[in-house]
Amino acid sequence: TLSGTSAILYRNNSPQTLDKIYMYLYPNAFRDNQTIRAKEAAQFFVKNLQEQDDAGWIDIKSFRWISETTDGGPINAFKVDDSILEAALPKPLKPGEEIRFELAFTLKVRAFQDRAGYRGTQYDFAQWYPKLCVYDDEGWNKEPMHFLGEFYGEFGTFDMTIDVPFEYIVGATGVVTDGDPGWSLVKVDTSLADTDWQK
Repeated sequence: TLSGTSAILYRNNSPQTLDKIYMYLYPNAFRDNQTIRAKEAAQFFVKNLQEQDDAGWIDIKSFRWISETTDGGPINAFKVDDSILEAALPKPLKPGEEIRFELAFTLKVRAFQDRAGYRGTQYDFAQWYPKLCVYDDEGWNKEPMHFLGEFYGEFGTFDMTIDVPFEYIVGATGVVTDGDPGWSLVKVDTSLADTDWQK
């Protein structure tokens, strides 16, 4: 499992007032064989991860809103349907206004399937954290994860900290901003032929 916390500052750049928000919880598409993705995959004779040890999911442990003027409070009025979370906002979010959320979540890492999961001692992560759905000129894009299709993601600036045991090697996009990334520990001889390097 992976435990995470997330702080999200969301600005309503639309001309509409919003009374709810939606988030993608894509790992839930691999929870069991009853999800939309699993049912669609079965039509192509592709099995979803059905053994409980192999399945994956994401659970929201706490969900709070933060205010500039008050302590904010928990968001208890949220529900999860398949891979979409729907939450009522504590007050309407007018055009140009911002709201800050804090979430704590647990991700059960699935056996490797479709870009992510574990295989041996390697862990691949893709679409693994709660992501705000896109609000565009057609409203909220709250489409659950399907077997075929791509992802529609919101733009944002991300500041990320990843804590892992010392012996783990992390490969990720981005720029290291603090601390020794440990590159000297994983240095390879780039003059080797590809087959030799793989060994």
